[in-house]
This record gives sequence, structure tokens and C-alpha cells, in this order.
Amino acid sequence: MTMPDTMDQVAEDESIRMFLASVEGLATKTTPDLPGNLRAMFYGDDGTGKTIAGLGLLNYIVPADQRIVIIDTGQNALSINNHPKLKTLLPDGSPRFVRLPYQGEAWTHSFAATVRRKMAPYDNVGGVQFDEFSTMADSMLGVILKILEKKNPDRPKDDATWPEYKMLLRKMKNLIQLFGGLEGVHCTFIAHERTLDKDGYGRPVCKPNFTPSVGPEIRKPMHIITRVNVDEDGNRTFQVRPDPLHLAKCKVGTITTKEVGFPELAEKTKRWLEGEVPTQETETVMPVAAQVTDEETLNEWDDTDV
Repeated sequence: MTMPDTMDQVAEDESIRMFLASVEGLATKTTPDLPGNLRAMFYGDDGTGKTIAGLGLLNYIVPADQRIVIIDTGQNALSINNHPKLKTLLPDGSPRFVRLPYQGEAWTHSFAATVRRKMAPYDNVGGVQFDEFSTMADSMLGVILKILEKKNPDRPKDDATWPEYKMLLRKMKNLIQLFGGLEGVHCTFIAHERTLDKDGYGRPVCKPNFTPSVGPEIRKPMHIITRVNVDEDGNRTFQVRPDPLHLAKCKVGTITTKEVGFPELAEKTKRWLEGEVPTQETETVMPVAAQVTDEETLNEWDDTDV
């Protein structure tokens, strides 16, 4: 009989100890007791109010005694001073909303560790907004290219190919998973709008502004992807169901219409997070065809990349 390797046994025992410590108490909780972290993306044209909408949603679903942090790339024109409802204070008198200037990938990981270990003054964070998340992707790609160009001076400048986009995709997915794993922390992601892609009739298709090789994978972990639109009368609506020309996604089962106002989006999302409403099993519904000319014939639209 072969005796077990003592060192392997010790390592295994330590691994089991760490696992049990990491899931302590979870075996006795029912599903509704488990925390649900929202991941919602807002995208749209400039000036549609994406930033304020994202913060408004966090303000509604995050408990009043918890802080909301804005990781800001400096690419938006947000002024909280113009929105008194976002100038609330925590019970200790400190600001509920805190803006932190984005300082790169490593900095973001350090911030996540600070939140996870509940280190003051970020020991009570309940929400994080990435603004703009698409700008962060551009920044990360710029760093990747800069490093590669330094290693190979003969390399064409600012020339990204599949290996660089693959590296960017891994970094962006890691960031989403990192913050998605923070217990009790909801996240909103703000993105510019991309209209470079065309449908079969040459019409622009609106999507969050990520490259085709990165966008589909970034969208997968999101519970909600909504396009923010403002009509001629200044009314803001949120498209949460897709059509042939606009990408959208919604897992909140009770939101059944294509577009909703902010009160419905916030209230039904909160109830869904609290387990009061079902999850939509099918992430998208059959879209309503956009109007086309008499000479065009609509083929069945494929929305599997949502």
C-alpha cells in the first residue's frame, strides 16, 4: 500500500479550510436570501442622460446607508450639482456619491480589493458606476499597443489586430467578473453608442461602442442593456427589448414592453433583485421589424449575439 504524500495532504487540507471559510453560512440560506448583484449597461448618443440614469438606478436600489462610487474617465459632462437628488448624505454626514478619477487597470483592481476587504472609507460601498466603460476599453487597448510598440519599434503604430483585441477582451471580462463578485455591490456601465455596423439594407445598427470582437462577450454578463433616448419634447425613454436596428437586453421578467420610463425600469428592477418577480428565461423577444421601403424584404432577424 502506497502512503499518501504528506505535503500534498497538507496542501489539500489547507485548500479545504479556505473553501469552507469562503462559503461559510451559504449552505443554510435559501435562494431568496442570496445577494443578487445587478449589472446594467446604459448606452446612447451624447446628451441623452446616460450617466444620470445609471446613477439614478443605483440611488434607487442601493440601501440609503451605503456609498455609491463613480469611476470617472473624465469623458462626460456630469455635474451632480445640477441634480439635487444625487447630493444626499450618508447617516454619518459624508457624501453618498463619490467620484474617483479612473487611473488604469491595476488601480481599478486595487479599488475592488479595497471594497471587498471593506477598508475605510470604502467599507460600505453598495454601488459602482463605470463612466464611460467604453472609454476605459479604449484606454486599455492604448496601453496594450504602447507596450507592444515599445517591444517592437518597427511595429505599425496604433495597429490593433486579433491578438491585441483578444487581450483587451480578457481584461474587460476580468474587470466585469471582479466587480460582479463583490457581495452586495451593484454595478452600472455607461457606454457611447456605435453606429458603424450595418444591417442587410445598409442601415446603421445601434450598439454599445465596443469593437465587434469584444462587444458580444462584454454583453453576455449584463442583466440589462438599455438604449437611452430623448424625444423632441425632452422625454427620456429606455429601450430594453431589441429590434433590428437597436441592441437591447433585459432579464427582468415583468418588463415586457420594448421601451419603458425610468420609474418602471427602477421599480421593476429593484423588485426583481429582491426576488419578487421572475427572471426572463429568454433574454430577448422576437423584435418588431423596422419600416423598410417597398423594394426591400425583411429576412428573419437573428439576435443571438445579444
